[in-house]
Amino acid sequence: MSQSSDLESKLTALQQAATLKERAKTKKAFSRLLNYEADLMSGADHPVLIAVQTFADVAADFYRVPRIKVFYANNELGVQWNGLTRAAFDNWIGFDPDMLQKAAAKYGTHFAENVIAHEIGHHVVDRLGFAGIPRIANEAIADYLAGIFAGSKGLDPNGFAQFLAEQPPDGKDYPHGPERHALYLAGYRTAAEYTFQNFQAVIDDPRFNLRLALCQVVERYC
Repeated sequence: MSQSSDLESKLTALQQAATLKERAKTKKAFSRLLNYEADLMSGADHPVLIAVQTFADVAADFYRVPRIKVFYANNELGVQWNGLTRAAFDNWIGFDPDMLQKAAAKYGTHFAENVIAHEIGHHVVDRLGFAGIPRIANEAIADYLAGIFAGSKGLDPNGFAQFLAEQPPDGKDYPHGPERHALYLAGYRTAAEYTFQNFQAVIDDPRFNLRLALCQVVERYC
């Protein structure tokens, strides 16, 4: 059996063995958001939200996924927030504007764009057939996909790469910081080498086996 076939078989087994508990939990946590669109978008003229939505539109167009709507973190809607951003259920991305602005000021040019690309990467994971993989593998793929976006768009990778490298050890839900740093830069170098115009070009390019690359990432964390 080839390496690619072996990894594909392992991925299929993981997907078949995965329960729906985590997805059901995610759906429950964000179910209220889907009923509050008017309230969520009431501040749609805010410059930070407009900027983040612009980043999300560019990344969604690159990835060839439906438009992703952004909203402010709002615990009154029952969402517990402890980070810069979060990929929500059904084409939403939530973000804490204060935390995102502070981090962008620290980590510099194109930091926010990279963060949003990472979050949209979570939406891409399921569309690529990797639904049900452990969260740590999902995060690893999102880091890699963010690198592909950044390399294709010519974004400055240094600030976001530094941010990833500085993340504290987790080992359960997230790869260690240096591993995340390496995954992101691996995606960046790949895109910079092949100069992809969009994500469909990544999928279709015969010089680069995206499926194999992602299966190798999954195998590392499963």
